[in-house]
Amino acid sequence: MANQVENQQNEAQAVVNNEATSSTKAMKRGTIIQAVKAIAVLVCICLVCGVLLALCNDLLYVSDEVRADRALQKIYPNFKNDDSFAGVDSSKASTPYGTVLSVKKSTDGAYVIEAISSSIGFSNGTVTVYVAISGGQDPKIAGWAIKENVGQSFIGNISASHQKKWFIGNSITVVNPENPEGSGLGSGATHTENAIGYAINAASYYCINVLKLISTPESEAKDAVTALLGATADGYSFVAVNDAKYLEACKVGEQSLSFYFEGTKTDADPLAAYVYGEDESRQIVIVKDGLTHAQRLEETAVVAKSEGINEELVAKAQSRSYFEYQIQKSHETFEFAGMGELNSEFATNGDYGTANKVYLSNDGAIIVEATGKGGFMSGTVTINVIIAENTIKGWSIVSNVDQSFIGNIKDEHMTSWYKGQSIDAPIVLGNNVVTGTTMSSTAINNAVNMACYYARNTLQQGGAE
Repeated sequence: MANQVENQQNEAQAVVNNEATSSTKAMKRGTIIQAVKAIAVLVCICLVCGVLLALCNDLLYVSDEVRADRALQKIYPNFKNDDSFAGVDSSKASTPYGTVLSVKKSTDGAYVIEAISSSIGFSNGTVTVYVAISGGQDPKIAGWAIKENVGQSFIGNISASHQKKWFIGNSITVVNPENPEGSGLGSGATHTENAIGYAINAASYYCINVLKLISTPESEAKDAVTALLGATADGYSFVAVNDAKYLEACKVGEQSLSFYFEGTKTDADPLAAYVYGEDESRQIVIVKDGLTHAQRLEETAVVAKSEGINEELVAKAQSRSYFEYQIQKSHETFEFAGMGELNSEFATNGDYGTANKVYLSNDGAIIVEATGKGGFMSGTVTINVIIAENTIKGWSIVSNVDQSFIGNIKDEHMTSWYKGQSIDAPIVLGNNVVTGTTMSSTAINNAVNMACYYARNTLQQGGAE
C-alpha cells in the first residue's frame, strides 16, 4: 500500500516537472521571438535612418571650398571664389614687410590675402592676418582679421571692434597705414600692432608689385629694370633706396636720378640699378655692386643699359657706389681701395659685439664694419666707422635687427656724434641719444667701441699692419 502511494506521488511530481519544463520552453521560445522582433525593428530603424542621413547629406553637404568661402566672407562679405585664379606666386611671395602665404580672388575682382609679418612684433614674434583688398581703379583695404600669432602676449587686447575700423578704407599705396614705425593704434600692444601693420603692408606690396592692381612710379621703374635684365632678373629682389641726397648727387646735367634700386640674389653678385627719367624718356644703367672703385670703372662692371642711353649716365653710375656716398658724407676724401684682411683674433669682444669687414681707402683711412649688441629687444645695429690717424672721422648705419625707432637717428647725428674722438679709450654714450632710441643708441655706441677696439689691436695710424 505504501509503495502504491509513493508511486502515485512520484507520478504526480513527474507531471508537475513536465509541465514546468514545458512552461520554461514556452517562455524561452517567447523570449527568442521577442528578440528577433526587436532586432528586426532596430534593423528597420537603421535602414530608415541611413536613407534619411544620405538624403540629408546630399541636401546639406558643404564642400571644403564653400566652407573656405564662408570663412573669407566674414572678412569680405561679397567674397565668392574665382576658380580661374592661379593663387599665390611663391617666387614673389617675399616682401620687405613679410611673406604672402596664400591669395584668393573673388569673382567681383577683390582679393583676400593671407600674410605673415616679418619678426617685428613683441619678442621678435609674428602675426598672420587675412587682408581683404577691393578691386577697381582705387583698391583699398576692405577688411582684415587675425589668423594666428607667435609670441604676442597682449594680442588679446586687439578686439574685433579694432579689426573693424583700423586700416579700413586705406589705400594700398600707404606704407604702414596709420602705424608708422610702431607708433601704436591704442590697444596697449604696440609691437603687435606694428606686426599687424607689416602683414597688411606685405599684402598691399604684393597687390602692387605682383598682382599689379595699381601702378606707382616705383613699381613702373622696377618693372622697367627687371624687363631690361630679362632672364637675369630671375631670383633678384630689388628694393628702392629713397635717399634724396644720393638721388640728387647722381644728377647728370638737368636729368635727375628718379630711382635707385639695390638688387640682391642668393649666391649672386649684388646689382645697383640707376633709373633716370620716367616713361618713354626713362634710361637705366645696371651695374655690379660691391666692387672696388677701379673695378666699377671697367666696362665689365656694366650688367645692362637701356638703348640710346647717354654714356655720361653710365660714367656717373660707375663713378661712385652708394656705399662710398655714405662714407664720403663723413669723410670726403675717402676713395675705396680694397678690403683689409680681417684679424679674427680681435674680431669679437664680449662687451661690444663683432667686427665684420675692414675697408681700405687710398688716403690711409680705414673703415671697420662693426655690429654692436645691446639694442632694443636684444637686437643689434651694424655701422661703418671711419678711422684715420687713430681718430674717428665719421660713421654711418648699415643695418639693424629689431630696432623699431632707429629711423629717428638722422644724418646730422651721424656727422656729429663721436667725430674727432680718439680710438684709444672706450667711448661713452654720453649725450649721444635721440629720444625714444636709448637702446638703439646703446647698440650704436657698442658698435663704435667694437670698431675702436679692433683698430687699436690690429691697425696702426689707420692703415693695415
